[in-house]
Amino acid sequence: MKDTLKEPLVIDEDIRKKWQKFTNLLVSLFDVPSALIMQINKNKLHVFVKSQNKENPYILGNEEGLQNPNLFCRQVILSKKSLYVKNALKDKKWKESPDTNLNMINYLGHPIFDRNGEVFGTICVLSSEEREYSQAQLSLLEEFSNTLEDDLHCKYKQDRLLELEKMASLGKRVAGITHEINTPLGISVTGISHFLELNQNLHDKFVKEEMSEEDFVCFMNTTEELGKLIFSNLKKANVLLKSFKQISLDQSNEEKRVFNLKKYLEEIVLSLSSEIKKKKIEVEINCESKLHMYANAGLFSQIITNLIINSIKHGFKNKKDGKITINCTKEEDKVLLSYFDNGAGIKKENLGRIFDTFFSTNKKEGGSGLGLSITKNIILKDFAGSISCTSSENEKTEFKIELNETA
Repeated sequence: MKDTLKEPLVIDEDIRKKWQKFTNLLVSLFDVPSALIMQINKNKLHVFVKSQNKENPYILGNEEGLQNPNLFCRQVILSKKSLYVKNALKDKKWKESPDTNLNMINYLGHPIFDRNGEVFGTICVLSSEEREYSQAQLSLLEEFSNTLEDDLHCKYKQDRLLELEKMASLGKRVAGITHEINTPLGISVTGISHFLELNQNLHDKFVKEEMSEEDFVCFMNTTEELGKLIFSNLKKANVLLKSFKQISLDQSNEEKRVFNLKKYLEEIVLSLSSEIKKKKIEVEINCESKLHMYANAGLFSQIITNLIINSIKHGFKNKKDGKITINCTKEEDKVLLSYFDNGAGIKKENLGRIFDTFFSTNKKEGGSGLGLSITKNIILKDFAGSISCTSSENEKTEFKIELNETA
């Protein structure tokens, strides 16, 4: 069998819980001691979900090499068809199956396909007794498999939407940072043009022997001011470019790194300065300068960016001169964030739904309903953390976030 070294698809916890219910249901419907969902992991097959009844002898996470020709599920994966084995001990082909070591001699399994038509794994039921299954039961197992495939397809679509949302966010940053850089660059270009003009005028007077001491002193004073102006604006453009470059790199890099929390928060805010300035919002960051974090900086940036964009779109939709306050502290390996805005607040009936995927009060104006859902998923799955929200309508909204940097 050709080895498959593809990394296993990461399945969300809510999907895993749903599949857990399926396997628990299968042991009752088929009257068997074991129901499993197996997933291909590189060149091995591992127990991804197992029924939780005490009679089930399989251990979650156990693996078996796909090169083993006596593996029931291997045949399902190779043939991409269901397999029924009435009694492995009476079958020359299957009597050496490793499942017989657990006294599982009876097998019925069906393949699970991902959206590309490749085998994700199998769903199967096993028994220590000879069993025959009705056509209704065979169809039922296939239907269960189809449902699992629908979940995989749905996950792919959600992952694609999340990526598109991230790209849209990056696009807004590009537009915003371009606008912000254009201002200091424009001033610098104007300053250099004026300097060249002054230089040419002085040169002409010098050639004609008409240059006075006053002309020279005026030239020196003016060019000194122009030099300072050009330097300060080019420095500002350089800071903007460095900030944007680092955040853009972090967005595409999944590796962890050490970063200064206060400095990085300032860089994130700077990269969104165009959007912030349009609404005349003040952003206050309260964080000790010595605090550092070892984590995926891109994901951390995504959390803060989504919260700020959410405030701009919703909290300050009909309000200017607002304020955002970000407080950051650290306790052992946990980063504690408090994000506060004094915008429009959230209606009481909507507060419990703000983290739901696709929930938006702004869909008529193109709101995707993904921002806060993405934020919560990142916090839960990538930082093993938590997020909660309190709000008073027309007054304020506050998010409390706990991130575990060792996740």
